[in-house]
Amino acid sequence: MKIPKETVKETLDRVNIVELISEYVAIPKNGRNYIGLCPFHNEKKPSFTVFAESGRFQCFGCGEKGDAITFLMKKENLSYGCDEENEIDLYDCQNIIKPYLDIQSKEEESR
Repeated sequence: MKIPKETVKETLDRVNIVELISEYVAIPKNGRNYIGLCPFHNEKKPSFTVFAESGRFQCFGCGEKGDAITFLMKKENLSYGCDEENEIDLYDCQNIIKPYLDIQSKEEESR
């Protein structure tokens, strides 16, 4: 099932990428961004940066980069149609990200 671009954009606009990634790796705040050890390769000095304002991440060590969906796909070994067992669809994506959508919504309501 192809995910409509509008749905992907809406999901990414609502997800709190910092909360999502912090479930996998410690990323303390450093200025406007969050920096920690990369969850995709072994390293001793932090090179993994989460840009909260843009909803993106990048590792300056191994080169991995993307958004909340690409992060989850990499960490959960999901893909778009490589095989039926690990194929990601709209419902998988929403179920994985749903708790982080709720965090974002609650933060917006309290402002």
